[in-house]
Amino acid sequence: MNKKVLSLALAMGLCLSTYAQTLVPMHNDKGQFGYGEKGSTTFTIKPQWDEARPFNEYGVAIVRKGQMFGLIDKSGKAIGKSLGYSIIAPYDGTDYWLVALGGKRTESTPGNRVGLCVFGFKGSLSYGVKGAKWGIIRKDGQPLIQPKYQELSNLMDDQLIAYQEKNLFGFLDKNGNVVFPAKYNVITPFNNQGLAAVRNKKGFKWSLINKDGNVIIPEEEGCLSFNSFTNDVFGSLNILGVDSLLAHKEYWSDPQRLMPMMNFNITWINSDYPYIAATKLSKNKKKTGVFTLYDLNGKQIIDSSSDLSNLCVPSEGVSVVIKNKTWGFYDLSSQAFTPLDDSRKYLPIKEGYSMSYDPKTKSNFYVVDKNGNKVSDNYDEITIAEDRFIVRKGNKYGLITRQGKDIVPIECLSLIDANNGLYGVKASNGKFGYVDENGNTVIPLNYDDGTAFIGNYAVVAKAPDGSFTKKTGLIDKDNHVIVPLNYNKVCCYVNNDGKVQVWVAENDNYSKVDNISLNGTSAPILSATDYTEMTHTNIGLVVKDTKGLYGLLLDGKEVIPCSVANEELVNKVYDYMTSHDITEVNAVNAHKIAAWTNDARNSFKIGDTIGDNIWDF
Repeated sequence: MNKKVLSLALAMGLCLSTYAQTLVPMHNDKGQFGYGEKGSTTFTIKPQWDEARPFNEYGVAIVRKGQMFGLIDKSGKAIGKSLGYSIIAPYDGTDYWLVALGGKRTESTPGNRVGLCVFGFKGSLSYGVKGAKWGIIRKDGQPLIQPKYQELSNLMDDQLIAYQEKNLFGFLDKNGNVVFPAKYNVITPFNNQGLAAVRNKKGFKWSLINKDGNVIIPEEEGCLSFNSFTNDVFGSLNILGVDSLLAHKEYWSDPQRLMPMMNFNITWINSDYPYIAATKLSKNKKKTGVFTLYDLNGKQIIDSSSDLSNLCVPSEGVSVVIKNKTWGFYDLSSQAFTPLDDSRKYLPIKEGYSMSYDPKTKSNFYVVDKNGNKVSDNYDEITIAEDRFIVRKGNKYGLITRQGKDIVPIECLSLIDANNGLYGVKASNGKFGYVDENGNTVIPLNYDDGTAFIGNYAVVAKAPDGSFTKKTGLIDKDNHVIVPLNYNKVCCYVNNDGKVQVWVAENDNYSKVDNISLNGTSAPILSATDYTEMTHTNIGLVVKDTKGLYGLLLDGKEVIPCSVANEELVNKVYDYMTSHDITEVNAVNAHKIAAWTNDARNSFKIGDTIGDNIWDF
C-alpha cells in the first residue's frame, strides 16, 4: 500500500463511524481491498482498491485507489463518477461529506486568507489540493451542494454556509441556494443576534446582514465600522488565529467572547444589547468620523448630524458618549446628556450603575449612578465577579454590590470568584472558606487555601495539627469531603453531566482515583500515571509527563497523548483535530500535526539540521 497516500488519508481525518455490518472490508495478500461477509475469507466484492472503508447506515462506503476517492453501494457499483473525487472528508460533524473535484496535490504550508473574518473554511488551503472545486454530498451519496466552489465554511447555526468564489465571499443555505452572492471581500460570522458584518471590495463600505437574507444596514449608509461591547468591557480588537473560530462552535453564541476583527477597523462581538453603533466618514475635515446608532432592525436611533463625536453602544437605554469634547452619559429616551469627569473612564451602565477609574494609573476605582454621582468608596482595584465587584485597598480585599454596597468588609487577605454565586474568602487570620453573593458563610472558614468550584467541586488545602505542610483534598458544595486532605496535589475534571474525575499526587506523579466516594468514607483506590503536571485550560486538561512532553485529556480520556513539546502545540493540534472532526490522535499523528503547524519547517536549506520538534516522522 502506498504509505505516503495512506498517511495523507489519515491526516485528512477520515474518522468515519463504523456500523455493524455483515459486509466488511477485506484485503488480499497483495494489499488490495475488497469486501466480504464478516468472518468469511471469500470476497463478495473483488479486491481492487488501495483502501476501503466500512459501509455506513445508508449502505455507502468510501474507497480509494491511488490518490482518488469514490463511493460504492453494497453491490460494488460506483455511486456517481467512479473514483472521481480528490478528497472525501467529514463535514463539520454533520450527516454530510465534504468533497473535492480536480486539483493538484501540494505539500506547501497553508497560508492565511487575507481579507477574511470567517474562519473554519474547508478547501484547498485545508487539505493541500490546489485548484480543486468543493462541494457537499449526503451520506447516501447524493449531492447536496455541487462541487464548484473555491472553498466552503463550516455550517453556521445549522443554517448558512459561507462560500468563496473568485476570491470573494458569499453565503449559501444548507440546500445550496445562494442567500448572498459572492461579492464581499470580508465577512464575519453571525453573532448571537443573528447578524453578520460584510464588506464590499468596491468602496470598502460595510453593511449588516441577517441569516434570512435581508440587508439590515446597507453599504449606501457609508459605515466604516460597527462597534459594540460585551457586558462590562468596551469593544476592542480581538484577533483569533485564522481557521480557528468556526472550528470552535462554543464561541459562536457566547456573549462574553469577542468576535474576530483582524485589521479592518471593525469591532464585532456578540451582544445582549439591541443596538449597533457605527462610524462614518465625517464631511467636517476637523473630525475623523461621525457616529450613528441603529437598532437590530436597521432603524437609525441617533443620526450622524448629532453633535456626538463618540458613541458607545447603549445599555439600559444609556450610552457613554463624547459631546462637545466632554465625556458623559446620554439617555436615549430623554436625550439628556450628563457630563462626566473627562480624566476618567466609565464602563457601560448595568443595573443602573457604572464603574469609573483613572485610565492613566489604572487605579482609583469607584461606582457611579446614571447621573454620574459617586456612590461608593475609592478602591485601588475593582474586579468584576458575576453580579458583584471584588475590591482591593492596598493588600486587603472585600466584596461589594454593583451599587457600591459593602457585602464582605475589606479585611480579607484574598477573595476569589469561586463560580456559581460563591466567593472564596481568606480572612485576616489566614483561614479560608466560601460565602454567597450576600456575604453569608456557606462553607466555614476552616481551611488554609482553596480554589474556585469546578462544577460542584473545589480543591481545598489544610495543614494538619502540629504541621506546617498543607495537605490537599476535594470537597463538594455541601462541604462533604470527596477526597481526603492527604495529598500534595489534587486535580479534578467535571464533565457536562456533572460527573467528577480526580487525580492526586503525594510526590511528583499523579494517580487517578478510581473510586470517587460521595461521602469520603472509602479509601481512594489509585491507578498510577506518568503525569507530573495537570492544568485546566479552555479546551480541557493539559498534562505533562515525566519526559517533559505535553498532551490533552477530555472526559478523562487521553485524546492527545503526551507527545508534543509545549502547551501551545497542544492547542494547535487540538485546533486541527476539531476542524477535521477528529476525536483523538495517536502520538505519531499528534507529533506530525504539530510539525506541520510550524512555519519554520519550509525555511530549511540543504545542510541545515532539523530539530526533533519540527521533523515530520
